[in-house]
Amino acid sequence: MAAGPSTHPFVAVAALDVGAAFSGYAFSFRTKPEDVTLFKLWGASCGIPCSFKTTTCLLLNANGELDSFGYEAQNKYLTLEEDEMNDYTFYEGFKMQLYDRKDLSRTTCVSSRNNRTCSLMDLMTFSLTYLKDSLIKHANQQTSGDVTASLLRWVVTVPAIWDDSAKQFMREAAVKAGLDDNTNASQLLIALEPEAASIQCRGTSVNSIGVEAGDRSMDSTGQLDVGTKFLVVDAGGGTLDMTAQEVLPEAQMQVLCCANGGPFGGVRVNELIAELLNQIYGADVMKRYREECTADYGALMNNIEVKKRTINREKKATFNLPISQALAEIATDYHKKPFAECISADMMEKGVVARSGILKIPHSMVLKAVTTITDHIVQNVDDQLKQSEVAGVSYIVMVGGFSESPVLQGAIKEQFGARYTVIIPSDASTAVLSGAVAFGHNPNVIYARRAQKTCAVEMWPPFVEGRHPESRKVVADDGACLVRGAVHVLVKKGEVVHRDEVRSYCVTPVYAAQPSIPIKVYRTDATDVMYADDPGMEQVKCCAVKLPGTGMHREAEVKFKFGETEVKIEAWDVLKGHMVHATYSCL
Repeated sequence: MAAGPSTHPFVAVAALDVGAAFSGYAFSFRTKPEDVTLFKLWGASCGIPCSFKTTTCLLLNANGELDSFGYEAQNKYLTLEEDEMNDYTFYEGFKMQLYDRKDLSRTTCVSSRNNRTCSLMDLMTFSLTYLKDSLIKHANQQTSGDVTASLLRWVVTVPAIWDDSAKQFMREAAVKAGLDDNTNASQLLIALEPEAASIQCRGTSVNSIGVEAGDRSMDSTGQLDVGTKFLVVDAGGGTLDMTAQEVLPEAQMQVLCCANGGPFGGVRVNELIAELLNQIYGADVMKRYREECTADYGALMNNIEVKKRTINREKKATFNLPISQALAEIATDYHKKPFAECISADMMEKGVVARSGILKIPHSMVLKAVTTITDHIVQNVDDQLKQSEVAGVSYIVMVGGFSESPVLQGAIKEQFGARYTVIIPSDASTAVLSGAVAFGHNPNVIYARRAQKTCAVEMWPPFVEGRHPESRKVVADDGACLVRGAVHVLVKKGEVVHRDEVRSYCVTPVYAAQPSIPIKVYRTDATDVMYADDPGMEQVKCCAVKLPGTGMHREAEVKFKFGETEVKIEAWDVLKGHMVHATYSCL
């Protein structure tokens, strides 16, 4: 991994990844930025094969406090006595609540399997706090024991396809988790997951990940050469997240197109297999099982998660699921027949049987569940590669936990292998974490990005006959004719924005004593907009500038930066030449 120069004041960079299905962390010290440590003993205390990641789940006690996280939470929940169940609540799958949610707020709540609720902000804060504390403990085992949160630069990873409100949500949760002590503006960074993976892959010798030596896209070190273009396909537990990159001189890269993807992760396969169980035993049976035997149901879903990894096209083995006594009793009670006969007639005809406590599902049925999702991924990759901005891409790099699926690997190679070199790193599931650490050491590695949204500010320019519709004509108190609800576009979706590039907009008070000037900022996927009420326009929750003093002569220059992983703004008093307070919030 090419971490680049480490000029930050922190003793180490620590990256946290709260995934839809699995979570983990990595870190490296400033003195040896390329020596990345990944904690690999998750699950050891529960008798589970050691892994670089743990499950993303939490167990809260009766007071709503974190009892345990990950495999420990899962294991404790599954072994609770019946009289203890009401004292705990188990949460999982909550990260997907942040994807493409228009009503996201700081008070958004998540339901558990037994229909209890908890603030999504609290769940994310609990998760980040647990990972932070575990990382610090691990880091202190490698040092003299004086590592604290304030000495580390923290990097939190998020999907690139998330909108600004979800990114802000994660930042606020990270602050609540103690990852930013407000003494250094650069202590907490948000990294986009496919970008982080691309940084890791850019710095890894492609000789070691399946590309033959002598490839014209490699330099003398075996790394991707300047000018090489590649598409990162980050298939994780919750989402598909893609971005294309071009290698630039001085170990930098630029993003070639807007991030694309969707809710096509490995968790969706689990859900489709669970839907098969609804068809086999009936939705009412499975609903009752899920609500009355929540821990038992969790064990069933864990079995599905483990066994789905063995599904491939070649080995057409039956998909065998152990069925608990609790499910057998519920199905028998509901259908009023022996358990072996509780399978629906349609599913029996398709070859589903139950013997000796094992539900046997034909290979073709579970394969269809996987290919339903992999087909979506292949189509999305194809659509991305057809964009003019990614012309010249020569590699497809597969990362993320679901990229380890033999079915997905085969589908990508079958569809694109003749035209592109498909790279599947040996560390596909941890490439994001390792790359996020490198990003933390050198945030300037991404030279330019593409604007994910068109961003515009509302303004009331002079009305021009013939150019503006009469319905938008407004006469001001001074007799001037203005245009109601016009907008000034700061950046268009897909536009190249360099890392330090600034887009400015000047504001003045409406009345002499006005202490704060609100700015109406709008976002949209459209690139050709003129008015604030155009279809698809969405107003940012809050944007305002505080101007000291009084008088109509005051003016502030608001500077927007769209070239980083988050939208940043700052404001300057034009007359006095100093910075003034500005707020920008999507929540």
